[in-house]
Amino acid sequence: MTHIALNMIQTAGLGALALIVGMAMTRRVTLLQRFCVPSPVSGGIVFALITLALHVCFHTELSFDDTLQEVFMLAFFTSVGFQSDLKAIRQGGKLLTVMLALLVTLIVLQNLMPQTIIRLMGTDRLLDMDRIVSVGNICLSMFLGMAMISLKLWELQTLALPLLVILLTQVLLMGVFVYWVAFPLLGRDYDAAVLCAGMCGFGLGATPNAMANMSAVCYKYRYSVKPFLIVPIIGAMFADLINTGIITLFLNVI
Repeated sequence: MTHIALNMIQTAGLGALALIVGMAMTRRVTLLQRFCVPSPVSGGIVFALITLALHVCFHTELSFDDTLQEVFMLAFFTSVGFQSDLKAIRQGGKLLTVMLALLVTLIVLQNLMPQTIIRLMGTDRLLDMDRIVSVGNICLSMFLGMAMISLKLWELQTLALPLLVILLTQVLLMGVFVYWVAFPLLGRDYDAAVLCAGMCGFGLGATPNAMANMSAVCYKYRYSVKPFLIVPIIGAMFADLINTGIITLFLNVI
């Protein structure tokens, strides 16, 4: 196996290239435009597949320096924190409360579903804590191009079937929950649609995914003020605390 180590500048450059590729794909691929797929995701998946091909076909593995990735993440959350003041919370009003309640409900459902699937498939002993943490870190790190290009897809092959089933059911849960529950409760208007895009980001990723989803929708259609007030507040002040508490509860139940 040949190992190629990229320094932090090379990693950041490759991440930026993945973003540019994703932007070009979004402009040219109708399917990506229709479903408002964020550019870092589409471009990052391409590079993740390339690194997989290098590993499988040429026995070459790339390693990435994530120093600047952490800097970008901290800068993002710092910018979110600047938006989280009492005035912004008041402007969020009822929608902020409803969105927060829906997020709590969604987190509970998303923790219940994988446990049920794993036990039905008889693979509950396969997913030990180290693997759960590793998979969680990989999924969480997909929020921008630098994380996407560093994915080592071959490391997930032993868990491919359980992960695929869980992923598909989580996507189905998100679709049902957003369409039948969240959208009606949030008001059935354009603001509600943008908030639902953000909720999909929360449910299948983290706050950066939520912001990327909403930005992609607004880029295609038009800007919406309230979602960009509400979602950063929930992400910066509530989501991580609530998610940590609920996940800890479920881990103690397992």
